Amino acid sequence: MGQVSAAQVTFPADDGSSPELTRLDGRTSVEQGQFLRIPYQFSGTAAMPVQSITLFYRTSRMEKDTSVETTSFAIYNKWYAFIPSDVLLHADYVDYYVKAANAYRTTTTPVRRIQVDHLDDGQTGLRVNFPTDEAVSGQVAVTAKDFFWHCGSIHCPGGWPGAESPPVSGAGRLLHLHPPGVDSYFKNALVCGDQIIKNFSKCSEIPSDSSMAIFVDQRYFTYREDGSAQIQLEIWPGTYGSTWGKRYRRQQR
Repeated sequence: MGQVSAAQVTFPADDGSSPELTRLDGRTSVEQGQFLRIPYQFSGTAAMPVQSITLFYRTSRMEKDTSVETTSFAIYNKWYAFIPSDVLLHADYVDYYVKAANAYRTTTTPVRRIQVDHLDDGQTGLRVNFPTDEAVSGQVAVTAKDFFWHCGSIHCPGGWPGAESPPVSGAGRLLHLHPPGVDSYFKNALVCGDQIIKNFSKCSEIPSDSSMAIFVDQRYFTYREDGSAQIQLEIWPGTYGSTWGKRYRRQQR
């Protein structure tokens, strides 16, 4: 076996510095169904550059921290992390902190708590929407939201990966799905009939190959007399061969 001489062993020069972190967002809450974007500015020295930054977070539904480490930085002295929307969907809050490291030292931020604003927060009892364009009298069938009753979820036939819809709002539903293989350039769309509910691409709406929680308004549902409802949703993917925009324009003609 070979031997390593003392001259071959080198260590980074230590100037005594620690990484510096500056938070760039003062938000204190996030709306249910949205992912949380966490931006920081970081700096080191020529001798002791920042080598890694790690996000630690725990929601009100978690028993231990989840960590995400970054070791390469696309933007000079800027770092962005994201907590996926499905992680926050049923949580009341999320606590997080950030740790940056150079070759010898680390800097850790204080723990910050971000509240999750639920769509039905503060709502109780029944909510009924009456039509305003016609006069009614006698016995009339109406649709009401009971905030004390939990109805079923949207059923997604065809086996969308990770697709489900927990009942979270009388104004509509949040459709949670994980679309694998989302392209970084072409837009994709969630549609109901010829109505675009949401368009998204990895570079703009999905920070990584992550999950989404998309709000589907109640106007897209068909309600039955027994109080149940149904909806048909589609995902139009965009690729080099066929973009959903072309398909949408054809259907509009």
